[in-house]
Amino acid sequence: MTRQRSITALSAVIVDPYHFRLRLTTQAGAYVKEFVHGDFGRTKPNLTMILERFVDILELDVLVCNVIWKYLFKNFLL
Repeated sequence: MTRQRSITALSAVIVDPYHFRLRLTTQAGAYVKEFVHGDFGRTKPNLTMILERFVDILELDVLVCNVIWKYLFKNFLL
């Protein structure tokens, strides 16, 4: 089964020779961890493939979740 998701923005800041901080903007449902390390070759493209070296995650934070609440609660009565 193929699930295509979009990464609409990507930026990186080098922290030291072995670490960088990556900021992504993605479509809902994107598998961020799998995009980084490739999930044993099941997720393509991935950072491990692009950088041609092993990449893994030390920390993962969700900074913003854009949700249009009126559509989620249009039948909800207060």
